[in-house]
Amino acid sequence: MHPSPPPQRPTLQDGPTQIIANDRGHLLPTVPRSQVSPWGTFVGTWEMPPRIPPARLSLTSRSAAAAARLTAWTRQPTALRRACNGVRTEITGEIWVHLLGAPGGAHKPPFSPKSI
Repeated sequence: MHPSPPPQRPTLQDGPTQIIANDRGHLLPTVPRSQVSPWGTFVGTWEMPPRIPPARLSLTSRSAAAAARLTAWTRQPTALRRACNGVRTEITGEIWVHLLGAPGGAHKPPFSPKSI
């Protein structure tokens, strides 16, 4: 089975185009502006941290210490978290704590990432 050929023309967008700048490139007075910076909160390559947190983080099959360390790392305040193009990590999964030496290999009930 072969992939379908690309369309001849791009698809049309719904609604009218909103003009936000004049002929000289200046923003119109009706356009909302950032109070923080005239360039907004965009983070470029030089302002990004050396390690970018993942978009999705699963805590399943991680120890409680590792899960606490990962969630603390993803919640550290950085320029990337405050930016409009920043990362908002979605934390999923549950942590099961295996009780060593318990009869029958008992397990404690899971706890959520919010309780870490």
